[in-house]
Amino acid sequence: MKNRQQEAEETLWNALKGKQLGVAFERGRKFGKYRLFYSATVRLAFDVWDETEPPRPDTDIFAADDKAHILAKQGIRYFAVSAGDVLDNADEVVLRIIDRMNG
Repeated sequence: MKNRQQEAEETLWNALKGKQLGVAFERGRKFGKYRLFYSATVRLAFDVWDETEPPRPDTDIFAADDKAHILAKQGIRYFAVSAGDVLDNADEVVLRIIDRMNG
């Protein structure tokens, strides 16, 4: 059985793969100890965290500052989205991604 985070990641991947937003995204691109969604074209990375799970310092929102710092050194913008937001309204999350791509 899939957990919420896996289900949300698959939902987002279905909206991103194949340049559906006009740029290529990678799923699971490794940056240090983190695996993120990433587009080299727009230098944007993000991940999905499950707000219903207990905190895990290396993989969830509590590590967001560390991820942002690591990526900023490489000129990459980073943000996190919650699994709940993706599962409740994936279209809205995709619009937020597009907004980040353009800004």
